[in-house]
Amino acid sequence: MLIKNADDLMNYTKGEEDHAEAIVKSIAESGVKVVVCGGSVADIMLHYMEKYKLMVVKVMSKFELRRLARCVGAIQLTRLGAPTAEEMG
Repeated sequence: MLIKNADDLMNYTKGEEDHAEAIVKSIAESGVKVVVCGGSVADIMLHYMEKYKLMVVKVMSKFELRRLARCVGAIQLTRLGAPTAEEMG
């Protein structure tokens, strides 16, 4: 992406923010209340998670993450977006 002036930068940033909000909104609308992540979460995503009243838990160990998913009956997702009813724990 080539940014030539401040307006291009603002438009790019606004587009990224809109996309991040759309992802978090779809997760919140699916009925999810807690999101468990296996790595870092971008600040903009944390901002929108707070806005939509979602709790974010970071579990750095992939073994602990797998164990937690098994305990609550959830499936680990590698994609962004709302989970289906079968994927939620």
